[in-house]
Amino acid sequence: MSARFSSNLNLRVHTRLRAHHILGTIAGGVILAGLLTLFTLSTGEVTHEGTLQVAPNSGTGGGMDDITALLINWSAYGSFSKWESSDTMARLYIRIEDPAHEVVYLGFSKASYQTLTNSSTYNLRFRIMSPDGQEVFNKVVKNNNAIDREEALAGPNTFPGVSGGYTPFTFTPGASAPAGDYYLEFRLADYSANYGFLIHYWDIAVADISLGTPVAKPGRVWSRNWAFYCPDHNPPPYFDRAFNGSFHVLQPAPQGDFYVSKIDFDGANFRPAAFNIAFNSSGTRQTGNV
Repeated sequence: MSARFSSNLNLRVHTRLRAHHILGTIAGGVILAGLLTLFTLSTGEVTHEGTLQVAPNSGTGGGMDDITALLINWSAYGSFSKWESSDTMARLYIRIEDPAHEVVYLGFSKASYQTLTNSSTYNLRFRIMSPDGQEVFNKVVKNNNAIDREEALAGPNTFPGVSGGYTPFTFTPGASAPAGDYYLEFRLADYSANYGFLIHYWDIAVADISLGTPVAKPGRVWSRNWAFYCPDHNPPPYFDRAFNGSFHVLQPAPQGDFYVSKIDFDGANFRPAAFNIAFNSSGTRQTGNV
């Protein structure tokens, strides 16, 4: 299965500087079953991150809602966020700057396979690993705590003013925990960790709770190599659901530093089915390395 490109593909890129790195100029391209050219630069902020960004539209494309599942542990797509994986390229990261005062809110649907026409779902286990690779949080998503599309779009009900949201799993690092990039790992709760699967609806938020009321800290959820799947609406074909999402991805710079950049596909008419997306440091220039 490969990605389908449109001749009028147009992406927006929002670039954030990592404050603890000294960075040079942007020299990046997107690797997406090939290379795309990136166009305008701007800035933008979000609150909670997940389905709201990667599947923002309802009733588009012949009455279809946007759906962008996390493609977990699929070997053809980099085994993204695999349980007990040592591959740092395939991790789903959450940046914690102030462990004493920041918490992470999380919500996920149960695991499923391939398409929405297969209604079977499975209990999902996830854990959070510390920057030094220690397990610090481990939970199971079942019928009583799984989220649906509407709850994922609304976000965690711990934030002021949220209506129709979900009760999140809450990870509290604590003052003795290290700052840095924590990461998520997933597996089926009741079956082998070797199986690949989809998480159709998902939501992650970092919040500062130092003043009592949670304050969102956007832009903290990122990966070097995302793996997504836009499930088919009426199979076949596989390519009938567009990807209109946005997300943060690490962009390496030639001198060894990096940016974390936000890419926005809304309205690009990109219909990929399963796909990866990552930055390189050279764009479309020939480097001699394949």
